[in-house]
Amino acid sequence: MTVILTDKILLKDVPGYIAPAVSDDIYNELMKGQSADLMLESATIEEVDQSYLGDELVYVSHAAMFEAISTERMRLSQTMRAFVRALNRGLNGTDIKAGTDDAGLDDSGEKTIGGAVIGKVRRVNSIPIMTALIPLSDGQSISLVFHSPTADNGRVKNNDLLVAFRFLLNKRDVTHIVAPIGGRDVSLQQVTQALANLAERNSAKFTKQQDAQVKLRSDIDALNAENDQLSEQQSSLLTQVESLQTKLIAHQSDERDVREKLANQRRINAELEAKIVALQGVSQAGTTDTGSSFTDATRKVKDRMGIDGKATLSNGAIIRYNSYDHDGELQGSVIITDPSGKVYEMPSPSSQGGAMGVTATKLLKAYRENRADRYVVTTPPPPELPPEQPPEQPPELPPEQPPEPTAKYRYALTSRPASIGAVPADHTAILDAPEQSDKYGRLARHGFIEYDRKLTEQEASNFELKLIPTEADLDVLAKTVVSDSMANYAQQYVEMAESDPATFGSQVKLNTKKAAPNIAYPEGDDLDYFMEKVKAELVSQTPPTPPQTNEETPVVSEADTAANDALSYLDAVMQLQSKDIAEIRDARNKVRGAIAALQNAGRFDENEDKVNAAAQHLSDLLVAIQREGAGA
Repeated sequence: MTVILTDKILLKDVPGYIAPAVSDDIYNELMKGQSADLMLESATIEEVDQSYLGDELVYVSHAAMFEAISTERMRLSQTMRAFVRALNRGLNGTDIKAGTDDAGLDDSGEKTIGGAVIGKVRRVNSIPIMTALIPLSDGQSISLVFHSPTADNGRVKNNDLLVAFRFLLNKRDVTHIVAPIGGRDVSLQQVTQALANLAERNSAKFTKQQDAQVKLRSDIDALNAENDQLSEQQSSLLTQVESLQTKLIAHQSDERDVREKLANQRRINAELEAKIVALQGVSQAGTTDTGSSFTDATRKVKDRMGIDGKATLSNGAIIRYNSYDHDGELQGSVIITDPSGKVYEMPSPSSQGGAMGVTATKLLKAYRENRADRYVVTTPPPPELPPEQPPEQPPELPPEQPPEPTAKYRYALTSRPASIGAVPADHTAILDAPEQSDKYGRLARHGFIEYDRKLTEQEASNFELKLIPTEADLDVLAKTVVSDSMANYAQQYVEMAESDPATFGSQVKLNTKKAAPNIAYPEGDDLDYFMEKVKAELVSQTPPTPPQTNEETPVVSEADTAANDALSYLDAVMQLQSKDIAEIRDARNKVRGAIAALQNAGRFDENEDKVNAAAQHLSDLLVAIQREGAGA
């Protein structure tokens, strides 16, 4: 539809004119439908240019384009300044003020002239259009849209005429509010007063709407910030998921490889088991009555050899220990005599029982697996010595006085059973191990062995044998213990025997093992007898009580007495050579008591080396026991 730009009315400035207030009907009409949003939304100069001008005029109707305000381009600032003054007069009595600085730039950097923000010249349907926006202090804005009917080729010069034909409050077109009625002229005060009344009427709702929008923008900004944070967390989690997925894939690949290797190994094992079964079948089928196959367990064979020195296998072969003299040294070997007459012999590195047992295990394994050919001997080994035949009984003679019986010396087998090379030769009897609860039962774990002579200290120590003492041995032992270790403190030991029998017994035990390491410490009634002998010997060593004199004798404090006893105990610990873990642990506890006694007497520092040596000695004994257990 064609817009007629020639129709116009004249605005006159009528002093003292008071425009009526905007009626409810007019304001309600403006607030209908989407117009309410336009009334309550503030507008910038760019939004007015883009939304209300665009590429063609937005005002399209049969009515004329009224020329409400006209001015020249060069006088635009004066015109806008006059319009702002008139508008502020209309707003007088309200909290609203119109206009910006007279000239310069506003807060957003837009050009301002005469208190209004001036837009750029735009061509719409070949008509040059310019917008002027007057901001209000409550955030609203009044916009005027000018056209230039005298512009040449769409360009506005300084002397070209500018005519205002559109009025907007915020984003709402309110030209019809200020338009003349019935074709009558309207004054500038009428226009500005109508706009002022409309801005005042709309201010409360506009401010409320703006506060809601500010809060909404704040909420949106907070949500956007939270969204950004969640996006970062999501990105981080996605990165972690990708990393874990990569690791999972790697682990799954490793698992597949391991499963394949396991399946392959199981297949190999099955093949090997099948080959073993086949080989066992061939071996059993090819074994003759005189072959090397036998069913005896190695442990049971060695047990029989430990008792008798030899054993017969299930296939009829005989295995035995062989000891012989070589250049004055006792040597040992293990011999198997096959039923076919073939003889196998494996030398032993030692004639001791442990080495002989290891050699027997090796030869049995080689013989069982038909790999003993390298041990075949070409010359027959020395035959076993036949048991001595009892001499022929001479004819009975008249009875004579029988000679005194030869003394028997009984020893406890503490570490190993009696066998060839495990005990000294020429023993007269081997007795079974007693019950643990019997006298010397814990010591003689492998039984007793008897000799008609007393073994030397070297022999007893090398073969780990302990002499079971008789009463005569206990009498001699009591005198030896007291004279060697306890005579210097005989009086204190006698008092200790009365006041603290347990500590006295421990002291006697340590000193006894120090003086006689190869004699079993007495047990049961032997112990009672021995303790009485020790007490009696200590009493005999106690000096007589000196006569009473007026001179004061130095008094030895209880702490010094306890310290002296502690030092004696530490000396005895250094001679302890026991393999009983319970006894060693008890000694360690008593060493701690000795340390406390020395500290109480203030004598620990001067005897610290002795304490450390005793503790180290007990630790070495425990280590030696553990090594023997690991070796076994």
